Amino acid sequence: MFYQKLIRILLIEDDEDDYFLTQDLLSEIQDVEFVIDWVNSYEEGITAMCSGVHDICLLDFRLGGRSGLNLLRETTRQRCDMPVIVLTGQDDRMTDLESMKAGAADYLVKDRLDGQTLERSIRYTLEHHRLEKALRLSEQRT
Repeated sequence: MFYQKLIRILLIEDDEDDYFLTQDLLSEIQDVEFVIDWVNSYEEGITAMCSGVHDICLLDFRLGGRSGLNLLRETTRQRCDMPVIVLTGQDDRMTDLESMKAGAADYLVKDRLDGQTLERSIRYTLEHHRLEKALRLSEQRT
């Protein structure tokens, strides 16, 4: 079982209010310290995702006039290896499926989000990412 006491989160979000809401949700969680680095543009998001200093990314579906999913696809092409959870105001199956197809580990609707749900998603996503990495390493050795 995987459990981190300190989790570095990259939040790519163009709305300052949503940044503060995310910060508040994470502050409700006990036994884990979250360090949030916030960037609010597509370009800064790509640079930050590829920096390798964060454990996980919370990515807004819409970044101004641009798509968070296009940002995710771009960082995947650049081989930036970071698990991503898409946060959005859109609650529809197509957006959910598009997010997963682009490489997101989870998809959460902002107005239905609470601290417990966000913490569970982060924990599951990090564990899944850790197991995938271990499997890749094991396959490379054989």
